[in-house]
Amino acid sequence: MHLHAELTSQLNIIKPEEELLLQMRKATRYEIKKGIKENIKITTSTDEKDIQKFYDLQIETAKRQKFVPFSYKFLHEQFKIFAENGNVLLYKAEFENKLLAQAFIIFYGREAVYHYGASTDEGRHYPGAYLIQWEAIKEAKNRGMTRYNFWGVAPEGNSDHRFAGLSLFKRGFGGEDFQYLPAQDLIINKPKYLLNYIVEFLRNRLRGL
Repeated sequence: MHLHAELTSQLNIIKPEEELLLQMRKATRYEIKKGIKENIKITTSTDEKDIQKFYDLQIETAKRQKFVPFSYKFLHEQFKIFAENGNVLLYKAEFENKLLAQAFIIFYGREAVYHYGASTDEGRHYPGAYLIQWEAIKEAKNRGMTRYNFWGVAPEGNSDHRFAGLSLFKRGFGGEDFQYLPAQDLIINKPKYLLNYIVEFLRNRLRGL
């Protein structure tokens, strides 16, 4: 895996659901209530076969939003391993049998992580993605977890960052930014390190980092 988020948005979910809703951005709270009112259907799956559908939707999303998606093999193996102990759910939002959005959520230890997401072009006009997050937050609370990690967000003011488009969505749920220590390299072979550095630099440029 070549990319881990150094800056994430994390939500303390110990509070009652009513308080969590109140601390959200007004627009986020509105979208959740709108999704419930419009009877958007949220379902979950632990079936490995559904990873192919999620991957296909991620490819569609990647083309639309211009980012490099993870491979099917990576997604499948990750899902398979976490599913062995019931630590992953694949969420799906639908309206009148039309697919709107999907999300890959990991539940581990005291934390739930919004690891990957994807949406249809039509789904952008519905609050399905908001409702998925709310249902995942409630599931995490039911499992006794204390934190919901929305994963990567862009630094404030960095409109060119890969996560810039998602950051407003994620921060709208009322979480706080958490900065991790950047990875440190111990150089063993300088020529090979330089080659790897160039490859990583080009990959990051392609990803919009």
